[in-house]
Amino acid sequence: MKSEGDYRVDLGCAPAEALAAVGKAAEAWGADWERGIEGGRIGLPIAAGIRRGLARGEVRVERAGAGSTVSLRADDTVFYVQTAAVGILVLAAAGGVLTVIWPFVPALLPLAPLGGIVALSGWFLVVSRLTTSTPDDFLRLVAEVAAGDGEKEGAVAEIEPQAG
Repeated sequence: MKSEGDYRVDLGCAPAEALAAVGKAAEAWGADWERGIEGGRIGLPIAAGIRRGLARGEVRVERAGAGSTVSLRADDTVFYVQTAAVGILVLAAAGGVLTVIWPFVPALLPLAPLGGIVALSGWFLVVSRLTTSTPDDFLRLVAEVAAGDGEKEGAVAEIEPQAG
């Protein structure tokens, strides 16, 4: 069974180098990183559409053959909705309804272009700028940092959720 909070990346570098790469990636990501001997605790800022949040968890670095494996287990994930974005989307939806309904209520014809502008503005202000940043993305950054630091051929492998 797959657990949604477990992530892993295999690297072609020693565990000490992998742990250093996690630290550099955490600094670049803006994460709270508390380093330990074989890993540490991390607080990752994450995004999922109009939701923002923080994933807290444990990072472990273990030797795996000639390289190492970095595992991240997200113990606690908290999201909040960006209320300003929701408000803009509600106004955009109202503008879209106004644009579509005017043929049935001819008195709204003078307001139809304004409704279209408001609907498109909601798209350009919110929907076109939505981003996603997940723990998988963080581990990709760790792999890139490790590959750049170690400059070893094949330092990056597949990122895959661990079986729970």
